[in-house]
Amino acid sequence: MKIAWGVTGAGHLLLETFSAFDKISKFADISVFFSKAGEEVANMYGLFGSIHKRFPSFYLESQEGSSFPSSGLFSMGKFDTLVISPTTSNTVAKIAHGISDTLITTIVSQALKGNVPVIIVPTDFRAGTAKTKLPFIVKNSYCLDCQNVCIALDVCKYDAIWLNGDKKAHIDYLKCVGCGDCLIQDCAAISFGDEINITILEKDVENVKKIAEILGITVLEHPLQILEILNKISLEKKKKLKNEDLSTEFKAKIESVKL
Repeated sequence: MKIAWGVTGAGHLLLETFSAFDKISKFADISVFFSKAGEEVANMYGLFGSIHKRFPSFYLESQEGSSFPSSGLFSMGKFDTLVISPTTSNTVAKIAHGISDTLITTIVSQALKGNVPVIIVPTDFRAGTAKTKLPFIVKNSYCLDCQNVCIALDVCKYDAIWLNGDKKAHIDYLKCVGCGDCLIQDCAAISFGDEINITILEKDVENVKKIAEILGITVLEHPLQILEILNKISLEKKKKLKNEDLSTEFKAKIESVKL
């Protein structure tokens, strides 16, 4: 089974999605498609390198130009299923209104045109409050000035940590690769994976409902459900192929009778 995995710029459900695809990779060949924001956010969470190493078939919006040539793979039948997870509210809104101006929205459009099943896991599935995990952050209340020597800054090989005028540390998220070197015992100000509550807006949920009505799209609430749906798609494909084989065999028998 050949699966295309699209990643947008959301931290919410990103770690859970990576865990799900680690399991899926045991029975499927996976190619990864990153939006520009998806690439940046995956770096912030320390996952970009791990994903690239785990799934070497890779497509980056930052290297695709304006025409997104890799989207043609979906019209050519190179994939059995396309999964977008996590899917930001921005991407969901574009799909809901037929806008295809990014790598991810374009491959969704091409997948639907090529009759490739699309699975979408939105970050904003249900209105209300949801818990999400933060990337590496600096808790300034724990930042002690360290006698003008910032330990975390000294160990960062990517120049992603800098000091403001008050000698408090900050993280440059466009430089951070989530390596975790700054999580050192002598510095209590750096943390990773802290949970916060976010508010999911009704207008974003309405767009999720709209895409759920599009023929060929299946919307899921959580990445853990992806495996179950892929199994169903795989069984349906096998059944279809079996029926096609039987139909071909039946036609051959009819032709032999005619002869």
